[in-house]
Amino acid sequence: MNLTRRGDAAEKKRGLPGRMFFFLLLFGLTIGVMSTRAMADGGATGEIYLNGQSGNDAKDGKTKANAVKTFARAKELAAADQTIKIIWVSGTTGVSGEVSLSGTKAVLKREQDFKGNLLSVDNKASFKDITIDGNRENANATEALVRVSGQLDIKEGTLIQNNKLTQLGYFQAMGGGIDVESGTVNMTGGTIRNNSANFGGGVFVNYGSFHFSGGTIEENHAVSGTEPGEGGFASGGGICVFDGASLELTDKAVIRNNVSDELGGGISVGTGVASNGSDKLNMTGGSVIGNSAGSAGGGIYVQAGPIGKQGVATISAGEIKDNKMTASGRGNNSFGGAGIYVNGYPSIYTGFQNGELHLTDALVTENTAKLEGGGYAGCPSSETHIYVNDGAAFYANSAKGGREIYILASNDYGVHSGNPRYTIANTMLGAVPYRWQYDDGKEVPLSRLDGQLDAAKGESLSLNTKERGNADTMARARVRITGNSSMTRGGGIGSNGTVFIGTEEKTSVSAEKKWNDHNSASRPHQVQLELYRLDSDGKETYIGYQLIQADASGQWKTTFNNLLKLDPQGKPYRYSVKERNVEGYVSQLSGTQESGYIITNSSTRTVLVKKTWVGPEGSSVRVRLYANGVEQDSVLLNAANNWRHEFTNLPCYKSDNGSEILYTISEDKVEGYQTAISGDAEKGFEITNTKDTPNTPNEPKTPPEQPKKPIPSVKTGDQADFLLFGAMILIAAAGMAGLTYGKKRNR
Repeated sequence: MNLTRRGDAAEKKRGLPGRMFFFLLLFGLTIGVMSTRAMADGGATGEIYLNGQSGNDAKDGKTKANAVKTFARAKELAAADQTIKIIWVSGTTGVSGEVSLSGTKAVLKREQDFKGNLLSVDNKASFKDITIDGNRENANATEALVRVSGQLDIKEGTLIQNNKLTQLGYFQAMGGGIDVESGTVNMTGGTIRNNSANFGGGVFVNYGSFHFSGGTIEENHAVSGTEPGEGGFASGGGICVFDGASLELTDKAVIRNNVSDELGGGISVGTGVASNGSDKLNMTGGSVIGNSAGSAGGGIYVQAGPIGKQGVATISAGEIKDNKMTASGRGNNSFGGAGIYVNGYPSIYTGFQNGELHLTDALVTENTAKLEGGGYAGCPSSETHIYVNDGAAFYANSAKGGREIYILASNDYGVHSGNPRYTIANTMLGAVPYRWQYDDGKEVPLSRLDGQLDAAKGESLSLNTKERGNADTMARARVRITGNSSMTRGGGIGSNGTVFIGTEEKTSVSAEKKWNDHNSASRPHQVQLELYRLDSDGKETYIGYQLIQADASGQWKTTFNNLLKLDPQGKPYRYSVKERNVEGYVSQLSGTQESGYIITNSSTRTVLVKKTWVGPEGSSVRVRLYANGVEQDSVLLNAANNWRHEFTNLPCYKSDNGSEILYTISEDKVEGYQTAISGDAEKGFEITNTKDTPNTPNEPKTPPEQPKKPIPSVKTGDQADFLLFGAMILIAAAGMAGLTYGKKRNR
């Protein structure tokens, strides 16, 4: 029995799944029938239709044929039925006031057969908490999602996305997300993404203005059109402004990861064709990050144009980072400019005007160019002015040549050929001297930083620096242009146009050179003057050197220009000059910064002095040099200097009247020696020191002592005999003399 009961229970278990399957099948069939009936009635669960042209708010909106007319009615239906996820827009709908889908679960979406604008703003409207989708996977649009001829405020929660313009003829695909036609857009929040067009993948602004302070424009695409030449060039992956339109970028606005096949990956100020007005970008904040362009301006492109109708970009704050110029487009990419590119024409084309960039307080660092100009590259038609005041700091950029700055003159670039003019700062933002070097490491004269290159000579200017910014550089840098890369030139900035960085500083220092050498044939044809900046604390900083030579009239004059006027504390800098050594001359500095410095060079001579000892050498002796009787120098001669010395760099002539200077020497008294000086300044002086000889009086000589013989003693009687004997000898001698005399007379 127990077995039977266990068997009955098992049988019941086996029967339960079958009954459940039957119930689910029946439920599915019921739902399917209900859905079929609903479709037969003309409506689909979760969607309604909106058509501002032919719709009727009296209808239920459940089918395309029964579309409602106004946005307000569509929102009302979606709010009432939370199952409605899509509001299909099948005809352009005008909107005003607050346009929001808050309180619903619906989005606006392009109906696949509709090609025009989904919404139009002719008066004043505000978008908030709304998604507007272009259905790019299924629709072939020819117009932007939103057209603005009035005023539109875009706020948080707004998403404008997925619109692809497919009709790419001449000026047929403008603004993938928004097309501003003589209207005004204020964007403080929201996102515009994944849209595409020929001009302005995300936004196209024509005769209007776009004020962008918050939100994001990202991952949009400007695609090349079917029009041959520049008329079909893709322009402005994120935003394109044209025909006198303006873009203001500030605060927390972000333009990132957009692409243009040709010009302006992030922003294009103008298109490939000339505008009918001056297009403008004013950037006081925000970020342009990670965008790319195929030909020019990975981050920002600024177009040239007819006089008064050129593009102008003014950038005083913000970040331009990690943008790329890929060189994959059809256009000229020689000076592509990954961060910023400025287009232009040479001055011979009088009807045209260069695009302009006005940049202040910029840090341009860690950018890369495959060829030249990692920081900045200027084309032959460019004009470059980089000033010290509120200027830039170029350093740590990478390129094959001219790591920081490269400017080329050439006749091989068609309409962009020319002889570029330039002014380059000697000091970077933060008061750090650049001390520029050529590619070979040689120092660049300051005078080379201002001039014009000659295309006929194939001239170029390549500048590099080993210096780096300081804490003040970082504090003052309100614009950061970093991490951008170009497959050609101009990693940070590339230009065929006109670039102004900083504001022109009027401080300058003049110097004049005079010669006191009786027009010596040994006078050099040029000399080098060094410039030094004196800080308020007395610190002397070397800025650089400048060449000076005679002009056509024989005057030796020069001026140090473009000098920083104030230190970080607002105190005036002082400047001074020094002359690098000129062989055979000595220099004397006079004058002041205000009146100008005068450097007088006098030809020099060398005066040799050497010492000779007669007798034992002394330990040392002091020799003094005199110029026209006035002591000028002295030296201590000793065995260590081999008893000789040369007085060098002695001026030959007086600076006041040019008369020749007479040089003489003297020697300090050397005890026990007599001093004799011979020679002159021309041949050299010789000093002879002779040891004194002692003076002693003459004394009579003492004859040698004779040996003493004994003297015999004489007696008194013997003395008489002795006298008699002497007298006899005298008489005999007299007789002999008389006889001799008589014989002489007889003969």
